[in-house]
Amino acid sequence: MNQSDRLRFFTIKMFRIAIDLLTISLLFEGFVLIKHTLDPALPLHRYDHLWPFLFPVWIVFEKTGLYEGAAIHAGASLGPTEELRRLFYATTAIFITIGFANYCYRPNDYLFSRAVFIGTWLSCLVCIPLNRLLFRKLCIRLGCHGVPAVIIGGGELAKTLFKNMRDHPEYGLNPIGYFTDGSDYPMPKEAPCLGTIEELPGNASKLAAKYAILAMDGHIDCTLIKRYGTLFPHLLFVPESLLHTSSGIIPKDISGTLGLEIRHNLQIPHIHFLKRSLDYLLTIALLPASLPVMALIALAVKLDSPGPVFFSHQRIGKKRRPITIYKFRTMTEHAADELPQLLADSAERKQEWDTYGKLEHDPRITKVGRWLRKTSLDELPQLLNVLQGRLALVGPRPIVTAELEVYGDEQDLFDRVMPGLTGLWQVSGRNHLNYADRVRLDNYYANNWSVWLDLYILAKTVYAVLFRHGAR
Repeated sequence: MNQSDRLRFFTIKMFRIAIDLLTISLLFEGFVLIKHTLDPALPLHRYDHLWPFLFPVWIVFEKTGLYEGAAIHAGASLGPTEELRRLFYATTAIFITIGFANYCYRPNDYLFSRAVFIGTWLSCLVCIPLNRLLFRKLCIRLGCHGVPAVIIGGGELAKTLFKNMRDHPEYGLNPIGYFTDGSDYPMPKEAPCLGTIEELPGNASKLAAKYAILAMDGHIDCTLIKRYGTLFPHLLFVPESLLHTSSGIIPKDISGTLGLEIRHNLQIPHIHFLKRSLDYLLTIALLPASLPVMALIALAVKLDSPGPVFFSHQRIGKKRRPITIYKFRTMTEHAADELPQLLADSAERKQEWDTYGKLEHDPRITKVGRWLRKTSLDELPQLLNVLQGRLALVGPRPIVTAELEVYGDEQDLFDRVMPGLTGLWQVSGRNHLNYADRVRLDNYYANNWSVWLDLYILAKTVYAVLFRHGAR
């Protein structure tokens, strides 16, 4: 790594540290002022003496890997769910320690306000991830996030990885091209071919890439990993069979032999119970704010066009049992009867329907219905499905029986996982994704579930709804 790269990564790291500490400081001062407004007897000068606690915060975040530690020099970022998990545990540990110290050590027998500490802690859990997200987006826009990476391979696996890296620069790996393995598989036009893998040893030193991703279809001989691993400081090996599984893999040492344990969290009873409990708690918390909104929407739907307020439809639930889901009606009363003729009249509409399962400019959608779809508020009645135990807040999209064949070998997904009101593909492009991408993302979610993944998807759902990202 040259001096310029070191300076860039060091500068970014310092900015990240400054943003985290400034966020905590401002939130703490804000809650102190609120407490002082409610209780003018609160001695403000005592709280000014707590600034040294910022140094332990820095150390804990550093040791937790929130500044990527040694990986910062490689430019590879933590995944969003892993970053969220580490932030939660690090921030919670810090405030528990401060609270314990506050209880045990009281200068002049003064006990600092617990409300201030609890308020700051809860606010940090929201504001620090948000500020980090905004800073990362700024760095991506300025072109100073991540490092160049090359892909070794030119098949379907290499194409998938190139597309994922290009579409998700937040992970810190910027693909500059690929070395083909002789495959004639069509790669994206944006992916320049840097040569063949035979030419790689002679060209590796000329490239700015510090990362190489070995992504070749079929069996990979260990000698290839050893050969290419010496050409780059960092080599990522992506087995084709494990392409859609990541966080569920745990390396195991079996007497000097490497094993990979693949853990399906949603198959573990107590983890499944945790997910269902989280669904119920969050749904109950959302209902007080949602019910008045649903009442207003119901009135608007009724006044806009003749027909029922709600639309019910049979979908496939867990273990492929039929479930009835509810939405606000967004189409004309006899929309289902009009669809065959609509598709027969236009080959373009037929192709769009076969690809996405929806029409962007569907003439059957009502005026209120179009607004409901753009904001996704037509989905609100499905909160009742969650309370009934038929849907999860987050999960694979509930599909109709005819769509099962699209899932092919992944149909068993619906034997293992409860479908959800929102899901990974809905926040990764929503209706701009084709069926193949939706199946891939649903399968990834089922194999890699965690509380943090659910929270991440729920947060991105709010973003997708507010900014109508991918709405159709």
